[in-house]
Amino acid sequence: MASLCNNTFLLQQDISSTPGAPLARAAHSCDVVGQVLVIFGGWAGKHALSDAYAFHTVKRRWIRLNLCVEETPVAVPGSRKKTTFSLSSLTRNNHASAVYGGELFIHGGHDGSAWLMDMFAVDVSTLNDVFDNYDPNVPVDAQVRYVSCNGKVPSKRACHTLTRVDDRFYSFGGYDGSQCFNDLECFDPITATWTRLSKPNGKKPQPRNAHVMVTDGKLLYMNGGHSGRTHFDDIYTYNIATHTWTRVECSGDVYPLAVRGHSACYLNHEIYVFGGYNGEHVFNTLFVFNPRTCAWRRQSMVSEGAPLSRRQRNSMVQHNDTIYIFGGFNGREWLNDMHMMEYRSECTRSFDPILSALADNISVYLANPKYSDVSISVAGKDIPAHKVILCANSKYFDDILSQEDPPEVIELCGWSLDAVMKMIEFMYSSRIRDFHSHTHFKLCEIMGLADACALENLKNMCQEVLVRKMDIDNVCYMLKYSKLYNAELMRQHCFNFIAEHAADVMRTPAFEELSSVPSLVMELAKLSVKS
Repeated sequence: MASLCNNTFLLQQDISSTPGAPLARAAHSCDVVGQVLVIFGGWAGKHALSDAYAFHTVKRRWIRLNLCVEETPVAVPGSRKKTTFSLSSLTRNNHASAVYGGELFIHGGHDGSAWLMDMFAVDVSTLNDVFDNYDPNVPVDAQVRYVSCNGKVPSKRACHTLTRVDDRFYSFGGYDGSQCFNDLECFDPITATWTRLSKPNGKKPQPRNAHVMVTDGKLLYMNGGHSGRTHFDDIYTYNIATHTWTRVECSGDVYPLAVRGHSACYLNHEIYVFGGYNGEHVFNTLFVFNPRTCAWRRQSMVSEGAPLSRRQRNSMVQHNDTIYIFGGFNGREWLNDMHMMEYRSECTRSFDPILSALADNISVYLANPKYSDVSISVAGKDIPAHKVILCANSKYFDDILSQEDPPEVIELCGWSLDAVMKMIEFMYSSRIRDFHSHTHFKLCEIMGLADACALENLKNMCQEVLVRKMDIDNVCYMLKYSKLYNAELMRQHCFNFIAEHAADVMRTPAFEELSSVPSLVMELAKLSVKS
C-alpha cells in the first residue's frame, strides 16, 4: 500500500530461507499466476537455463516444474526451413514473458549462442492447486506447446519487454546483436497473431534494450534502457486508445538513474523502479514515479533480515500490495535470494526487545482491577482501566479525566464490547493480536472508535489493513465509513479503486446504498466526469 500516511514505512524482508529455491541466475522472467510466482530460464554465469520454478506467496514454498515437451517439427519464423521444437528449444535468457488464459507465454531471448524469435506457452492453469498436496522433492508436470504465430512476427531479439493489457500483449524494443529497436508490436494470444503498431501519434522513444515497461491498464509506461552507446533516464507513455507516444516532462528535483537491466512494477497507482547498471556501477536504489504529479522520489526501505543488495537483471513483480524481487547479478556473482517489500504502519513496526518487554509488562494490567482507578462502560459491562494509561494515549480521555470532578466510569455508547476491548488492548500494548484477521466490518468500527477517542495511530493502522482488504464488493462500504470517520487517506484509496473498477463496482448492492451520503455521490459524479 503506497504512501497511506506519514506514519508508514516500506518494509523489506529477506525470505530466501525457503527451501527448494532455483539456482542462482539473472536475466530470467517472473510472472504472477494467482497466488504463485513462476520463474523461468535466465543466465547462470556460463550458460543459459531452461528450467522453471513456482513459488507460493502465501505458503512460501517452492516447487520445481517438470516442463513436458512433445518433439514437434515446426517452421522457422521468417523462413521456409523446418526445425524440431524440443526441450532444448526452451533454453534462453533475456527473453520476455506474459500470462494469459492459464498459460505463460515466453518470447524471444538468447540461448547463449543465437538470438531467438520463437514463442512457446507453458500450462500454468493448475499451479495454485498443486501446493495443497505436494512433495517438494517431486517436480510437478507442466505441458509446453509451441506457438505457431501469424501476422508480422517480430525479428530475433532479446532484452525487450512484453506487457499484457486485457487480452493483448505489447512488445517494445530489444537488441539482436547489431541494432536496437523502438517498434511497438501487439500480440493476440487467442489467435496467435502479431501486428506492428506503425505510424503512431507523437514521437517514438529512441531505440533501446534492457528498459522497463509497466501498465495501468490504459497507458504503457516505459523507462530507461540502453541504445548500445547511451543509457537513458527518460520516461514515456503510450496511450493504447489513441495510439500516441508522449515523453513525460518530470517535475521536482529527483530523477532516476540512467541505467539498463533495472526492474519495475506498478503498485497502487505508482511505478516502482529498482536497481540496474550504468556501465560502471550496479545499484540497489529504489525510485518511485507518481503519474499524477509526474514527479519521482527516492524511496527508503527498512530491512528485516539481509538488506536488498545491489543488482541488475533481477525480476520484480507486484502481487496484491507486495513487491517481490528475485535473483539478479551484482557484478561479481549471480543471485537466488528472494525479497518482499510492503508498506507497514509505524504502529505495527516490531519493537526492540526492551520496548517489547515493557509493553508486555504494561499489558498485564489490561482489564485488570489491580490498581484500577477508572472504568470504561460499554454494552452494560464495566472494564477496569488506569487513568495514566488512558491519558497518555488519548487526548479524548485526558480531557475527560482532567475535569475538576472527573467521572469514575466513562461510558462509550454505540460501540461493541469487542471493538472497545481491541482499542484498550492497543492503548496498553501498542498492538492488537490477530489484527489482520478481522473483517472489514469490524475494522471499520475500530477505526471509528479510534477517531472518536483521538487515537490517530490506531486509526492509521486500521486504514492500512482496510486498504489491503479492499475489493469490488466492500469498497463502497469502506468509502461510506471513511467519510463518516474522517479517514481521508483511505477515502482517497476508495476513489482510486472505484475509478479503476467502475463498471463492476456500480453493479454491487453496496453502490446503491451510497445514495444515503449525498456528498459522496457528488464526489463520485465529479470523478466520473474527470475520468
